[in-house]
Amino acid sequence: MEEQIKLLFETGETANLKIGMQILKASRRPRALLSYILAIYLFHTQKQFRLAARNIFVKYASSSLRSYVTTFWNWRYRNLTKESTLKTYLERLTSTPEIQTNEFANMVFRLTGKGAAFCLEYNTMQQEELLSLLVFDTSLSLQDFGLKAFPEGITNLTFLTHLNLSGNKFASLPESIQNLKKLEYLHLYRTSLNFPQRKQLQRLLPLVYATQKLNAGKSLDSKEKDKKLRLYSQALRIYPKFAKALIEKADFHSELEEYEFAKIEYQKALQLQPQDAHIHSCFAEAICRLGQYQETLVFCEKALQNFSNFVKKDSVDKFNLYFFKGLAHFYLQQYENALQANDASLQIQNYPGAWYNKACSYSKLSKKKEMLLSLEKALQILPQEYYHMAVRDEDKDFQPYWNDTNFQQLLQKYQQES
Repeated sequence: MEEQIKLLFETGETANLKIGMQILKASRRPRALLSYILAIYLFHTQKQFRLAARNIFVKYASSSLRSYVTTFWNWRYRNLTKESTLKTYLERLTSTPEIQTNEFANMVFRLTGKGAAFCLEYNTMQQEELLSLLVFDTSLSLQDFGLKAFPEGITNLTFLTHLNLSGNKFASLPESIQNLKKLEYLHLYRTSLNFPQRKQLQRLLPLVYATQKLNAGKSLDSKEKDKKLRLYSQALRIYPKFAKALIEKADFHSELEEYEFAKIEYQKALQLQPQDAHIHSCFAEAICRLGQYQETLVFCEKALQNFSNFVKKDSVDKFNLYFFKGLAHFYLQQYENALQANDASLQIQNYPGAWYNKACSYSKLSKKKEMLLSLEKALQILPQEYYHMAVRDEDKDFQPYWNDTNFQQLLQKYQQES
């Protein structure tokens, strides 16, 4: 029966706690489970549970244990959030042999989610089980746990991208930490690691230090071009297979309209992540902007075929592939094909640029009515940009209609809004 009650308690669920305490009271043999009862009495968040557990504890605990708890317990401990401080108080509470340390500490953790530092320090439960309960998505924080030794089980959590070990007392990290190959962020503030040990981490965890350089570069304004690019390059020297750094570097070159450099970096990123739709759409823009229109068509068509099954129909990247496919068709004077590609892009996103490009294609095909309808669509969405594009003398796409009455009336209609 005791094992059954333990199992009920260890779930930490309200209904099971009620059942467990009812069985315990009826059994008249609660002394063997007093550590569980004490944890509920001291740490449960609901007052009714604390009172019920208190009644059982006061009735069955020895006078020495009751006196001991009274001496070392303060209700404020229940509200402590700093793990290292709570660990100190749990150490005091469990220093008497009348309290079963593992049962008490594990119950406190299951009830409150606190006391993990104590559980790790004294191995009150299997380390991997405890760590898995502390993980959130791909992040693990042991901040301010005050641990004297690094929990080796962490090195088995190979999916981690964020690890916070700040505020601990261990003076070294094991070589096996290099198992965390996806780790990008490692926080080690207020630890006892010396400079040589931290330097060694750059060899064991290159992605962490490459990410530091990458983030430093991202934080800089585009006016600091040379410094920004230097930091991206440093990140890639530390970790050559760092796709994020390649993409950031390529995006920055694209922002500066340095498409030849952008193309090179996107190509490298594609070699590392050949199924990344975003990189494909960015590469398509770069080669299209470089005037490599035939290459753009081949690339976009292949990418759209590859992503047809697993990229969302409303994907921005799929939109971009259709958009630049349409642009390439236009510059190759394949106007009907350009219209088809623009229609496909507009099914994904109502982008004024696609309507404007349709208007240009219709103009080239001498389809005045369709041209005016498409141009008005673009003007309705973003008049301030597309009015000025349409009236510029250097935009020859509408040259046949510069003196057309309907064309002029349409532009005049949106002139004030521009």
